[in-house]
Amino acid sequence: MNTFLSSRFYKIRIIYSLIFLLSMFDISYSLAKEDRSKEQIMSSHKKVAIIIGSTRPNRIGDSIGKWILKEVSTASTIEFTIVDLAIWNLPMFDEPGIPAQDLYVHDHTKAWSSEIKKYDAYIFLTPQYNSGYPASLKNAIDYLCKEWHDKPAIIVSYGYQGGEKAALGLEQVLLGLKMKIIHSKPALVLHKEMFSQEGRFIDVEGAFSEYKNVIKQATTELSTECR
Repeated sequence: MNTFLSSRFYKIRIIYSLIFLLSMFDISYSLAKEDRSKEQIMSSHKKVAIIIGSTRPNRIGDSIGKWILKEVSTASTIEFTIVDLAIWNLPMFDEPGIPAQDLYVHDHTKAWSSEIKKYDAYIFLTPQYNSGYPASLKNAIDYLCKEWHDKPAIIVSYGYQGGEKAALGLEQVLLGLKMKIIHSKPALVLHKEMFSQEGRFIDVEGAFSEYKNVIKQATTELSTECR
């Protein structure tokens, strides 16, 4: 009798142990599957840099850049990041070799290259200075070459006439770098009434409310191009 009970108890223990192991395997599989799903979702998100081209003191480009970031951040498949050239503070191009050779010697160039490589596409935000775009933006672009190739780009310009001449000049340079220029090019027109006596926006969202649709349209085109 004791032998029979011991044998039966042993079998029951084996069965419960198997059930426990199977349940743990099922939990582990579910967690692994969930982690893979999260990784797939994250990998499907495209990274886009909003490059603020103005570096001068008392600029308004940073305010416009933050407004653009707020407007475009609703795009569920794109992760936007502001890249501020004033913070990067790149010196005038000082590499001994040409960028196409990809043989950088300066740490600031290597860091800039690594930053730009992170992104799948770009939004270039440029003011218009004397019918052109600023030297700070041209300098930042000229530091690199292959990092820009074949990537989509939106050009957003601003100025008292909308900055379309600056956008046109910038477009020619980006095309020379084999970039894919998005058709919609928001040109934000400035008015004196937008600013306080200190030269800051009174209400940046109100100032550019009429441009929300074209910003979103350009972002939609960018998202399609990034697929």
